[in-house]
Amino acid sequence: MADEILFHGIAIRSIRSEDILVQHHVQCVRIQMKKLNYDRITTTIEREWLAEIIAGTKKIEYRQIKPYWTKRFAKVSVPFELRLLNGMNPPVPEVTVLVHRITRDRRAGEYRLHIEKVLEFKHCDKWRRKPKS
Repeated sequence: MADEILFHGIAIRSIRSEDILVQHHVQCVRIQMKKLNYDRITTTIEREWLAEIIAGTKKIEYRQIKPYWTKRFAKVSVPFELRLLNGMNPPVPEVTVLVHRITRDRRAGEYRLHIEKVLEFKHCDKWRRKPKS
């Protein structure tokens, strides 16, 4: 077939954009692909917290339970990308993370955005993994 690719002796043929059909000998297995285009929310963050997220020590970002955030979180599906900027005039340090869960702590009055991984960071010191001064 023209659209078939061989990968370590396994013929892989694309069926739909979200599925891959894998043929190995006589067996045929459908594998669900992960979503590649996530919803995105962009907001600001203080430099201290941005540095901790880039370093991997801060795994939860907090936002107050307010109508503003309730509406924004209702518009996205989990997982989603959270783009955090430190400042307003470019170039500013920024990081894009993948949020895989949102929990609500009503007692503390805050949303907890659980960060799965850092997808990208810009205008930051790559070796120290913190914003450039």
